[in-house]
Amino acid sequence: MSTPTLKQIRFFVAAVDWGSLSRAAAHLNVAQPALSQQIAQLEATLRNPLLSRTARGVHPTEAGQRFYRHARTILRQVDGAVADLTGPEPVIGRVAIGLPTSVSTLLAYPLLGRILRDYPGIRPELFESLSGYLHELIAQRRLELAILYRDRSGPGLTVQPVLREELFLVTRADPDAPATITMREVASLPLVMPSPTHTLRTMVEAAFAREGLSLTVIADVDSLPTMRRIAASGLAAAILPISGLSGLDEAARPGMIRIVEPTITRPLGLCYAADQPLAGPAALVADLMVAEMRRLVEDGAWGNAVLVCETTSGRSLPDVASPARAAEGSRRSISRDSTPDSSARAEGEETPAPRTDPRTHRSTGVEGRPSLTPSTAPTPPSPPALPASRTCRRTGWRSSRPNS
Repeated sequence: MSTPTLKQIRFFVAAVDWGSLSRAAAHLNVAQPALSQQIAQLEATLRNPLLSRTARGVHPTEAGQRFYRHARTILRQVDGAVADLTGPEPVIGRVAIGLPTSVSTLLAYPLLGRILRDYPGIRPELFESLSGYLHELIAQRRLELAILYRDRSGPGLTVQPVLREELFLVTRADPDAPATITMREVASLPLVMPSPTHTLRTMVEAAFAREGLSLTVIADVDSLPTMRRIAASGLAAAILPISGLSGLDEAARPGMIRIVEPTITRPLGLCYAADQPLAGPAALVADLMVAEMRRLVEDGAWGNAVLVCETTSGRSLPDVASPARAAEGSRRSISRDSTPDSSARAEGEETPAPRTDPRTHRSTGVEGRPSLTPSTAPTPPSPPALPASRTCRRTGWRSSRPNS
């Protein structure tokens, strides 16, 4: 029995990743008939059809899905072996990264900018989707790394906790907005939420259930832009983190009100397949992801999030902050209050939830809810690598009244 070649394996993986033989051929800079021939020979060798071909493209068969997981592993190990023997050469390779939409609006641009600017040998492949689907892509070995709403490893998945963020009620702007709203009051409001299979929905429902409450959901919406637009119009409210409103113009920004008695938080963690230890380009990008998330929190761009991060590789995190911020960063300190917290926890989660300083969240012009914008105070530096037990300080926020 003949053995598949590395060329055949690379061609097959490219066809699955691109979902099209023509796009895969263009990506590999080969003729499509040559790519098709190599894949046909691979299928003959394995005595199984690996791709289902339709007018819309190709997708893996059941056998193809099984072989794809092995193929990704083989290519990663070959690339790692080459890197190990060639010494400290420029890091070269592809890294597939998955980000939930609310995280992508904050993290995608600075992360890709850092990779493309400082590591031109790395070819990032960014997937933006719902967290549940990203989890499936990791299991299928179509992603090396993803940010998911988890802070504890599970079957087949290694999780590196990075931060926790608080969830807020999002609704139409109103200049007479109160600063807070209780969870019991939120339970009586009409809400638009992601479908029940979405991690945010299950987390929020679990938090309310722990208080003996249930949500009043009037529509299931698996679209962040649509949820924001509905909330801003006043048709219904939504429950989202501050990161879910990033990138919006002030005029289009809906209002936010802090949920209390208790507060609700959720974890974000860097995730990868448990049987695929990070090495080479993937390990470097993993540390860059943690470093960029840390910088965004320390700079105040991630709302009132709290970092609980360390590097995935044991190395110092790459420096992503300007050295000029060092003096200012050493002077920042944040106090915490005693507001009860109902953490929107993932399965098996144990990380303690953060507390929030109520002085950093003031009423700003929302229909019963405040709008939050980043502080303009001097930005802190990127601190040195954190020991595993250290929790980073919370960033401050000030209120600003939007134009009405």
